[in-house]
Amino acid sequence: MKKLTLIGTLAFLAYFAINYDDIEKERAEELQAECAQAFSEAQNSDDNDAVISFWEKCEDDIELTPQILTAVSTAIETKLKTVPASDYDENLKWYGELAQISPSNEEYGNKIAYYEANKKRKERVEQCFSAWDGSHRGVVDVLMAGLRDPDSYEHISTRYGDDGENHISVRMNYRARNGFGGMNIGEVVARAHIDKCDEVVIISSE
Repeated sequence: MKKLTLIGTLAFLAYFAINYDDIEKERAEELQAECAQAFSEAQNSDDNDAVISFWEKCEDDIELTPQILTAVSTAIETKLKTVPASDYDENLKWYGELAQISPSNEEYGNKIAYYEANKKRKERVEQCFSAWDGSHRGVVDVLMAGLRDPDSYEHISTRYGDDGENHISVRMNYRARNGFGGMNIGEVVARAHIDKCDEVVIISSE
């Protein structure tokens, strides 16, 4: 029985090897037909998401005619209007697709450069923030040094504003024990360097 199975397997492999080119050609033609149908349905539905879904599935398996490229570009540009400017990864993804479709389009290249620069800056800024609770480590260190009871400190929330220079403004809310033994809610506003996490100046503290 095992011998027959082995013979059958070898026969199949031999057939596949001999007819590989024909099999690949037939599969490619099937994919072309499937993708052409998918594009037709997407266009008829007037659904941008359907056009984008077609693109993601079929960009490598169909002849990219001017009609297809125009439809996909329009769908992606429409989608981008719903993507927040602060979502750098999503913007980079879709402007990258547009740049692939139209490599000579200067606007797409400028958008990619803009979002790449902003993403890198955000990574620089956020290196000083705790991944656990979102607090700025340098601000916490300066605050703790001035608390009556540092062990009572509890972080509540931290927000920051980026003015595009070498510093950011940080606003942190926290709890800490006061001189009477009760817990107070405080707020500290600080100016912090984006690269030097311990370079912090307290602007106000309540």
